[in-house]
Amino acid sequence: MAATPAGAKMLLDLNGAELRGESAALVADYIDKMVSGDISYEFIMLSSEEDSEPSINNGYRVYSPLRAAALVACLAQRCDHFVKTKVQKAAFFCDNLCFERTGKSLTGMTYVHADFGPIMPDYNFKLKNMEEQGFIVQVEDGWGVVIVPGSRALDLFTEDEHEMIDLTVDFVNAFTSAKELSEYSHNLDAWKNTASGRIISYGANHGEVTRAIEQKLENVN
Repeated sequence: MAATPAGAKMLLDLNGAELRGESAALVADYIDKMVSGDISYEFIMLSSEEDSEPSINNGYRVYSPLRAAALVACLAQRCDHFVKTKVQKAAFFCDNLCFERTGKSLTGMTYVHADFGPIMPDYNFKLKNMEEQGFIVQVEDGWGVVIVPGSRALDLFTEDEHEMIDLTVDFVNAFTSAKELSEYSHNLDAWKNTASGRIISYGANHGEVTRAIEQKLENVN
């Protein structure tokens, strides 16, 4: 149904009550911009690159580019020196924390095993699209590319989801560097038991991410 702007509008009409009033208005505005060509239709349709049906690979939520952009922008606003490595690890921990608590991931993002920990497939492409639509800005500094919030804001999350994002922010900020956060992710059995380049199942060692976050914060406090 969402394969066209008209279909997306129909979905919003059917499900708009589940969004906060301001967020529903923003989504409606984006659909209007899709029709007029002011916003990239490819950005809205990025979900076609992920699992098109809910599965254990996406945390039983079809990938939502809007929710992913809203999460990255929210994290960028509050995480210290939010470089690309931190973006991917923070999103992984937040999505899996949400899955372990609720049975669904926050964004529907899939993650794969890489040498430096879990990563988003085509993450440069995803971040570029988020930037082009104004959700984030990628800023060069002496240590690489830092992600900062853009001019567009979109709040799609419930209070409980915001609580999990808050916990993720505290967790990420407990590390002194992106390298330290990346190395911490290597302790996860979900990463260690997945072959390089393969999707890390949300169901792998259920509860492990929650424990890892809690243990890190306990050690800091």
